Amino acid sequence: FDDDGVLRQKEITYEEAKILEPVIVFKKDLNEIISKVRKLVGLLKHSYLLTKNLREKQEIMNYETKMVPTRWNSTFDMIKSVVLNKDAILSMSYESFNLVIKDKDPSHVEFTIIEE
Repeated sequence: FDDDGVLRQKEITYEEAKILEPVIVFKKDLNEIISKVRKLVGLLKHSYLLTKNLREKQEIMNYETKMVPTRWNSTFDMIKSVVLNKDAILSMSYESFNLVIKDKDPSHVEFTIIEE
């Protein structure tokens, strides 16, 4: 920003672009993972059967369950909840009657990224 608070346009050098390239790729990958997590949470939120199945998995695994609907105030809270329920969600995705979430589940690599 300049002294007047206006955003300055700056051309970057080739070397700076090379440094930023992995960051840009990581940001793109992270946005795709977040989109996938949003779709998964939407499915879980709007399906009585999936929600019931998740609660059963949480109880079997002795996870803390919330008995009131959650309003996602932030992407961070949503991701945190999915990470905390990782094992329950992954186990659901291997059951034939829950295949609808299989392609929405983050992969093991994607879970590793969002866990960091």
